[in-house]
Amino acid sequence: MTVEGRSVARSFVLSKDHFHPSVRNARDSNAKRMEIDNVVAKEGKERSRSSLIQQGTWIRGIRRIASSLQDRFSTDDREDGATPPVLPSFPAYGAVQHRLSTYLSDYEQRLLMDRASGWRMHQAGTQLAEQDEPTGDPLLVTKGWGCRVHRVHGRGLLVGLILPGDLTSNEGSDGRAETGVWALTTLETIEARPVLALGQRPDLHPGLAQAMQALRAEEVRHLLSHAARLTETCPTKRVAHLVCEIHARLNRVGMAPENAFDMPLSREEFGEALALKTSVAQRALDKLHHDKHLTRRGSRIVISEPARLAQRAGFILH
Repeated sequence: MTVEGRSVARSFVLSKDHFHPSVRNARDSNAKRMEIDNVVAKEGKERSRSSLIQQGTWIRGIRRIASSLQDRFSTDDREDGATPPVLPSFPAYGAVQHRLSTYLSDYEQRLLMDRASGWRMHQAGTQLAEQDEPTGDPLLVTKGWGCRVHRVHGRGLLVGLILPGDLTSNEGSDGRAETGVWALTTLETIEARPVLALGQRPDLHPGLAQAMQALRAEEVRHLLSHAARLTETCPTKRVAHLVCEIHARLNRVGMAPENAFDMPLSREEFGEALALKTSVAQRALDKLHHDKHLTRRGSRIVISEPARLAQRAGFILH
């Protein structure tokens, strides 16, 4: 009976609320208030959207003005003074673009692409420069690996690797090559002389001038790093140091995704780059693989933790 009483009472209350005039008026008032609130909110959103559209139009207008001013007042050493057109980013030039992009403005990047020319391909084993001879045309490497070889007492010593984004020239004060330059793999290059000429005008192209100075400075740093590496008596540390350097240089030009890269050196070339016997260099590489610093899959190397491998090798990450 109690349950039925509650049930009857509840139905009575609901019926009474539904038909009572004050309840109906309150509900109608609430409905109108909600309708007004919705209209106000909708108008507010429309005003906000209109404001954003006006702001976007204003920003685009400012950008157009800035672009026209840059086109008008940008200086170039060409006779017509015209701004070079925006050219597509060719995959072949990707390494060079990555290497120099941190130094160049958007205008200088377009200028670099405009002046990049003279694409060449050099087969593996081709000599690009001979020691103590005129250097010839300086080249920027866009793809492939090369090396610098210094001849001492009739013997050639590998003193450095040339990777994508590097300059091949190592001109001395007398205009002659300090070392020989060889292609270890098929090498693709572009002429660097037009770019170097632009870099000699820091008043017009400060980014390009800074980029060329950085390239020269890094060549010296790589040579010093190689000399320091050869003083390491532990073969495993020597191998780890070279792997860290190759990874850092390829990563700088966007060619070491997910800490993985291809190393197309033969076993003999790898040992020669470290001044180690081939068997010793391979055992050291196997040791790093066993210690889970890296994984080898054919010519592909995957570094587990670059920071840990650098600590093992004593390599300073820049």
